[in-house]
Amino acid sequence: MNRSSKTTPSQPVYHEKRGITGYVGMDDAKKDIASLVKDLQSFLTGNKFEFRSFEARFPGLRAHLADIEFNFDNEPRTVNLRREFLFAKNMFSVMTDASDKMSRYARSVFSGAAFVNQAIEVNVLAFTLQNAQGALDLSVDWYEDRVAALYRRLRLCEEEYTRLNGLDSRSPSSSGLRWVFASRSAEATRTLSTLMRQFPRVS
Repeated sequence: MNRSSKTTPSQPVYHEKRGITGYVGMDDAKKDIASLVKDLQSFLTGNKFEFRSFEARFPGLRAHLADIEFNFDNEPRTVNLRREFLFAKNMFSVMTDASDKMSRYARSVFSGAAFVNQAIEVNVLAFTLQNAQGALDLSVDWYEDRVAALYRRLRLCEEEYTRLNGLDSRSPSSSGLRWVFASRSAEATRTLSTLMRQFPRVS
């Protein structure tokens, strides 16, 4: 359906309405993204990722993301707004992967599975300290202390797992689990290192 062109501070010039959900202006698109990110962050309580609650609400969250993505595919968007959307999409992906893995390792009888969950959880908590542009969110209270606490938690987890692994090196599951733990720990370390490099320099 053709429309006459309109220009406002919150939306670009366009000539065609596309998409079954109708046109979504820039301001509304930004609010949709902020709403999704807020929903995702609600699963973080203190130093925990409530992955079971995330699993319970997964269908609705996925539908919310799909609606936003549909409108992004069918309407012109600014580069900055698209970057915010991609960050929200990445956050959802990180949490989905973490939830899938944590729910299984929480039920696992493998020695050391709890440490794998710790490393995964640290990465999720670190990832969500970023803003919509994927940079360290300087508006977060005590962000330096939070990053430092996560780093210490990860290092302690690594030390405890290494000690356990030395006692349980003959376990049939130890080789595979060692690889998984090392991979997840390295991922969390990269996320934390990226955040620490963005700490404001004191002159």
